[in-house]
Amino acid sequence: MTKRSWKIYWLLFAAGSLTWFIKPSIAYGFIFGGLICALLYRLDEMYVDAALKSRKMKLRYLLHSLLNFALMAAPLLAAGMYPDIFNIFAAFAGLMLLKITVVIEAVTERT
Repeated sequence: MTKRSWKIYWLLFAAGSLTWFIKPSIAYGFIFGGLICALLYRLDEMYVDAALKSRKMKLRYLLHSLLNFALMAAPLLAAGMYPDIFNIFAAFAGLMLLKITVVIEAVTERT
């Protein structure tokens, strides 16, 4: 991702965090999902760099996939188990934040 993409991401993240004034559980869910989303991107970036440098990735691929699924499930499970603290829909929106950023950047792309 480019620096512009990260600026859009953090702008959307800050806007979503302002929902704390409406209802704190929405902001907590969004923040948790958004941070996990950024962490997943960085992990994927490191994994792809390592995969391009090495040809033997079978076990590492399995562990990487399991870690990704566990990290994606964490905000949703936390929101399901503690609905008074985390909002499940906001956690999902936080997890989708990077995808939303990519769409916004593609739509507003400078030529």
